[in-house]
Amino acid sequence: MNFYPLVVSDIVEETSLAKSFTFRVEDKYQSLFKYQAGQFLTLRLPWEDSFLDRCYSLSSSPSEGATLTVTVKRVKDGRASNLLNDTLKVGDIVDVAPPSGRFVPTANAHPITLFAAGSGITPVTSIIKQTLKETGLSLRLLYANSTSDQIMFEQALKELSEQYPDRFHCHHHLSSDNGRINEAAIKHFIGDDTQQDFFICGPGPFMDLID
Repeated sequence: MNFYPLVVSDIVEETSLAKSFTFRVEDKYQSLFKYQAGQFLTLRLPWEDSFLDRCYSLSSSPSEGATLTVTVKRVKDGRASNLLNDTLKVGDIVDVAPPSGRFVPTANAHPITLFAAGSGITPVTSIIKQTLKETGLSLRLLYANSTSDQIMFEQALKELSEQYPDRFHCHHHLSSDNGRINEAAIKHFIGDDTQQDFFICGPGPFMDLID
């Protein structure tokens, strides 16, 4: 795997536990870093006498320009996620491998239903933004979190709902208000129409519940 030096051009605090990091891609690397919505980047981070290689999903979409944004949520005792959230600054250089991953939209003309929990919203957001801009498909999102203050991209999702009121619907499920999401809530959200494409991203138990 080859890595290339990319400059951090912006950092946004999404929640108390997560930040988005935007990288500027030099012209000579543009062709290497073309990507599809839903893919991820591999970052190589210095750690003691070695390196940590970690994969983080892109929350930006290809239609947004020549920059790349990944969103990183802290993991308890996670060396890389805490290193990024605590120490990375605008202007720093990070070694990054070109995009990869198969969690991408298909060429089907079906409506899309998406399920995300916690930081699983990261690639899902990329898919939503790209699909709304580049197609006429309708999308629905069920986004589960423990509490309202841990909702990532809340404002962006609200703005997309307002910009595309006939094509995008976002439903938030908070465990603090409604208990942990269960099979009945999932079935109610899906309804009777199974002629859809489904995308699921989140912790293992959440994905097992929906699958």
